[in-house]
This record gives sequence, C-alpha cells and structure tokens, in this order.
Amino acid sequence: MLSRLGIRVGDTVAIYSTPNIDTLVVCAAAWLVGASVFAIAPETNAEGLRSLITQLHTLRTLFVTQALQPTVAQAFAHRQHLLYQRPVVVTIDATTQDPTPPANFTLHDLYTPRPDETPLERAPFTQNEAQDHTAVIYGVFTRNGVDQETSIDMIHLSHNTAINSYDEANLQTQAPSSLLEYRPLPLAYSVLRLHYAYYLHRIVLDIFRRGGSYLVASAFDPDEFMALVHRYQLEHAELTTTELERLIAYLSAHRADQRQAPPSRSRPGSLRSSSSAEMLGSLRFIYIASTTPELVQNLEEQLPHVELVRARYGSYLDPADLHRRM
Repeated sequence: MLSRLGIRVGDTVAIYSTPNIDTLVVCAAAWLVGASVFAIAPETNAEGLRSLITQLHTLRTLFVTQALQPTVAQAFAHRQHLLYQRPVVVTIDATTQDPTPPANFTLHDLYTPRPDETPLERAPFTQNEAQDHTAVIYGVFTRNGVDQETSIDMIHLSHNTAINSYDEANLQTQAPSSLLEYRPLPLAYSVLRLHYAYYLHRIVLDIFRRGGSYLVASAFDPDEFMALVHRYQLEHAELTTTELERLIAYLSAHRADQRQAPPSRSRPGSLRSSSSAEMLGSLRFIYIASTTPELVQNLEEQLPHVELVRARYGSYLDPADLHRRM
C-alpha cells in the first residue's frame, strides 16, 4: 500500500467486494497505514458506485472482486464525473499478477515483493495516535418515494468509536475477563457476512477486537461443512436461520439415502462411514435469537445430542449467551 499505491495517513481505501477473506487483510493493512476503510455494499450499481467515488475526496484505492469489475468499468465509463477522482483499482481475488482492466493491480501482486523493492517501514501507531484517524466511513442514503437515492451523508467513525459501538452492541462491557485471558479460543466455523451498517465483515472485529479464531467460507455448502468439521474437529459453528434450514434439509436427505444404500465398505473412521449424528455430535451450534423454535426442534430431531446455543448476534464470542442452551 505504501510503496506501490502511495496510500498515506488520512487517505481512504474502499472495498467493493462479494464475501472474500482477503478483505480482512485489506482492512488491517489500511488501518496500520493510517487510512480509513469504506466498504461498499456489493449490490451497489454503477450509478451508486460513481456517486460514492465522486464524494470520497480522500479515496485513493478501490479494492474489488472480479465478479464486480464490470460494474466498476461501467461506473468509470462516465469520465466527466471522475475526471479528478479516479482511484487505483486492485482486484482482490485474481490468481495471477496480471490485472484485467479496469484493474491496475492485483492483490496477488501486492502480496509479492519485487526484486528491487525495499519495504517501507515506520513505527506502529500508539493507541492515542490511532484515535486521531478515522477507522470506518459509512454512508447514510436518503431515498425518495420511488426508492431512488437522492443524497448520501458520509459518517466518519474513529477507531475508538467503532470499537465502543461494537462492544455495546455485543454486550461486551460485561464480558468476563477470563474469556480471553485464561483459555485459548477454539476454532469456529462461520460464513463471511457483511455488517448491516458498516458493510464490514462481522468477524473482522471478532478477530481483531476479541481474538476470535475462525475457519471461514464465502458461502454455506453442507457437503463442504461436513468435510471441514471432520477434517478440523471443529467445536463451534455459527449458522444463520437460512443456513440451519439448508443443513436440516441436507441431513434429512442424507438420512434417507443411508436407509436405502447398502452397508458402506469405506475404511473405519472415514468421512463416508461416519453418520451425520456422529460427525456433528460434538459441535456447539451458535445461532441468532430470531431462529424459530420449530427450526431448533427440527435440528434436534436430526442431531439428538447436539448442543444448541442461542447468541444475540450469532457469534460464539458472545459471553452473555455462551452457555445458554435451548
């Protein structure tokens, strides 16, 4: 960011991305440099993107996933609106170092040092110095009667404000100190989700603020989930209502297939020879409070011995709800 993108203290980095784990690295790097992060909702169209770019006067770089590059190209097509405000574009999920227009760099390229490049170094910010800079910028849209955006107000949050807001939302002010001090946090499964206000992944703050340890997926796939539980011996899984419904349907179909299939000849202990109840029996499912009792009952029917924990925000780091069982 420093040597190739020229990002400095006070600049803004925008992230326009579908769920991708590399955006956590971008956020952390921007904060370490002293730049702000503005996360743009992936459903934003070209007109909305162009409006945001023209109003972010400190914007230097736009990190974008390949799936959204056509929208970026469409937004950049109106050169008269971006004459003095065209950010450098970095493709987040490219597998090569060759950028595809409208991108100027790939994240893969930024990860790779060049032979003649000397890394720039500086002393890390102290806590007080960090508070002088904006951590997160988010937009509040005003819409008319036909749901068209008419204006946007930029809200700037300092590091301290963002952290305090997150703590209050998750009731962390009452968190027992022993949660983080006296036992290592286990590895938990979660799907990358956008925060409803900041559009940053919730686990960004779970990792950097509270030391969470995650195995993440960009989307919930029951087959992949079962394989990951088996491979990593997972203890915690954070699932939304929709993901629970998909898992229940998968387990129900899997049970029906097992009744009809002949005995498995797979080696003992393999994924194929283990029943769903055996594989998931040691899991603690963390789900949000809005999940219906019927859904919980359906899951218990599929997994009679599973532990279900209702957490206010669906995080295994919610200490107020961590030991509450339904």
